[in-house]
Amino acid sequence: MVIKMERKLFRFAVIVSVLGLLSIAAVMISGTAYPDMMFQILAPIGLLLMFVSLPLYVLAWVFSIKKEMKSKNYLYAALLLLVGIISIVQTIILRKL
Repeated sequence: MVIKMERKLFRFAVIVSVLGLLSIAAVMISGTAYPDMMFQILAPIGLLLMFVSLPLYVLAWVFSIKKEMKSKNYLYAALLLLVGIISIVQTIILRKL
């Protein structure tokens, strides 16, 4: 169950983020600016989709750690957790600079 949920969640996160990137790319390629209706519709939708995809990726990451813990692969679970913590700390430090 966890494996299927992780896979479905990850695929959904990828689809949502790609749709967000495509809508932002459509605005950039068309060269529209603020008063244009295409910009007013597609830019917020693209940003919203990208914003929604981040928690979905985090949930898929948590499910993958849970899957590794259930299969008693503690070293890989610890490695996943360590890489996640390092990337979060790195992001926080880089934002302060």
